[in-house]
Amino acid sequence: MSLYNAQKEQNLTRFRSESTSLKNHALSSVDQNQFPTTFFSETAKPVLPQVTPDSDIDWAKFEDFSWIRCSGKGNFLSSPNVKACAEHCLAHGARCIVVDLSTCSGMDSTFMGMLAGLAMRITKQTGGGRLEIADSGEKNLASLEDLGLDAFMEINPSGALWNSCKDEIRSKLDPWKKEPTPPHERGKLVLEAHKTLSATSAANAKKFENVVNLLEKEIKPDV
Repeated sequence: MSLYNAQKEQNLTRFRSESTSLKNHALSSVDQNQFPTTFFSETAKPVLPQVTPDSDIDWAKFEDFSWIRCSGKGNFLSSPNVKACAEHCLAHGARCIVVDLSTCSGMDSTFMGMLAGLAMRITKQTGGGRLEIADSGEKNLASLEDLGLDAFMEINPSGALWNSCKDEIRSKLDPWKKEPTPPHERGKLVLEAHKTLSATSAANAKKFENVVNLLEKEIKPDV
């Protein structure tokens, strides 16, 4: 077994042990492969140490855009760090954020909901800024289009300034410092992402209704 697969299996094993309260419920029907477990015990307190994502996040800020690359799985483990990196870019004046999916092997609904929320935030916060997706690949493109998220972000834009210099851009990326996310914070992000997806269309609202209702019951608000 490769080091990557061993780490992935270790993460999945840890997550399966974190809680049994939502097992075989709504989450499994929506993201059966990406949500093998939930995030809390029945008392909504994390029962295991924090887990470090098994994907790599690289980034760089350029004059006209900021670039974030997610390598590996785009899921509820990697979403907090991609979001944190994007928020850092926005705080430092970015108006266009490019998320590079060229080395992203697939996305779950939490990751896509995070991207949709990010796209909406950029547009609102910058007064016309945008989220662009680079090299989505057919699988990731289909996932985004199936949820209608191509209406909120520019996917593989042919006229983008960066199209002619992607190799140079990628050579200048630096690793983003990955931070383990506490289970409660991770759960809140999952809920937020699915609420965002639900707000994008009536079809998505129906699709994720059970997930949102269940998570709202499980995730206790901060006191």
